[in-house]
Amino acid sequence: MTGLFIISLTFFAVSEAGQRSLALAQENLGQVQANFLLEEGVEVIRLWRDDSWLTLANLTLGANYYLDFIGGRWVSSASPYSAGSGNLYDIFSRTFRLEAVNRDPNSHNIVSSGGSADSDIKKIVVTVSWQSHGSSRSKSLSAYLVKI
Repeated sequence: MTGLFIISLTFFAVSEAGQRSLALAQENLGQVQANFLLEEGVEVIRLWRDDSWLTLANLTLGANYYLDFIGGRWVSSASPYSAGSGNLYDIFSRTFRLEAVNRDPNSHNIVSSGGSADSDIKKIVVTVSWQSHGSSRSKSLSAYLVKI
């Protein structure tokens, strides 16, 4: 009887450890996919900048936009992309926004408040959100883009 109890307890412990390992692996997969989506979002916006600064200059500062790949090219939209196609967008939501950049008039350093607006540089913030085990997750990545 004691042997059966020990075997049952061991089986339960191994099963629980396996379930926890699987949950951690799934969480890690979500984190890795979110990181790739963040990097991809920044790269897409850099490509737009390289193609034409007007693509960025015509967007409203502070507004959230969604990225979508339609007809072989990247587009931005103020509304979410269409889900239900079995792709990552069914799991993740990716937005970006542009922010104005101010510079100190004397040092020309970027400042968070005060200074004067620099129309040749924009701050981009890409955010990826998703649900994992019943809780909301979110990661953001920011970068500065200079008119070239």
